[in-house]
Amino acid sequence: TGIVHGGIIATVLDEAMGRLMYELKKGAVTGALKIRLNKPTLVGKAYTAIGEIVEEQERKILAKSKLVDSKGNVTAEAEGVMVKVA
Repeated sequence: TGIVHGGIIATVLDEAMGRLMYELKKGAVTGALKIRLNKPTLVGKAYTAIGEIVEEQERKILAKSKLVDSKGNVTAEAEGVMVKVA
């Protein structure tokens, strides 16, 4: 009770990376996703999802995302392999 389900957090972190691909017109979708839940993410609190590209290769992009609370604490992190499809 009061803690966001890990599957919802995974979806938000995946979306942060996917949205980054969309905004940068990379034409890439998630091929693999690894999640780390560092501390409880609480219902009713404000968080910011941040995505970044770590490395771009010929057919794939290595990306990261994180969920940060209002005090700057990282509550969850993800690493993704984004596969170029366009």
